[in-house]
Amino acid sequence: MLDAEKQYIDKLIENRKTIYNEELLLYLIQHKFPIAKQVFAKSKQELVINAIIEYLGQGMPFFDLIDEGNLGLNRGIDLLTKETKIKNLDEMLRKNIQETVEEAIAERRNHISNTIIPNKNQDI
Repeated sequence: MLDAEKQYIDKLIENRKTIYNEELLLYLIQHKFPIAKQVFAKSKQELVINAIIEYLGQGMPFFDLIDEGNLGLNRGIDLLTKETKIKNLDEMLRKNIQETVEEAIAERRNHISNTIIPNKNQDI
């Protein structure tokens, strides 16, 4: 593991010690308090890590996976409604994280496969 990756995980473990009231954050998000979204996203970083673990080694660097996972997390948070229940919340957010990461990996693979690498014997 690289130093930067270790530092990220260490920071995640440090933040884990903070206790968040999910019900209160969910209520505030549903009532459009922007700071609640930021705090909630920070509280869900472990969920992002757990969701992206299975994608390691599929051609996308660790921090790119984190970035894509956070995009998916924020998309999921944006989809929260007043009907969203706490018990299904992590499952719904995880699905959004995974979908976003899978789209990014597919896009990256597509980009790589569409890149033409000149043959040494060909004139450019």
